Amino acid sequence: MENPMIFFGVKIYANPNLTELEEYIAQRTWGERLFTLPWRPWLAEEKRSRQIPSRQIYRTSMGIICHPAMVAEVRSAIKAARKGE
Repeated sequence: MENPMIFFGVKIYANPNLTELEEYIAQRTWGERLFTLPWRPWLAEEKRSRQIPSRQIYRTSMGIICHPAMVAEVRSAIKAARKGE
């Protein structure tokens, strides 16, 4: 984990390993369908997965731990709330 940032006296740790697995259906090309093993040209779709940033925030005794993308969202929300005052 990186050095913590401090917002209003609370330490926020950014951990890039906090990700979630997202599954989606992808269309297979004719090249994939004809020239891959095992040979199954009748399957036009394939289930694939990718890693996306987790939107969860974990509160611990050390402070708050979340993904860096979530830290950026929290920071922008705090700035927007402070401008609205």
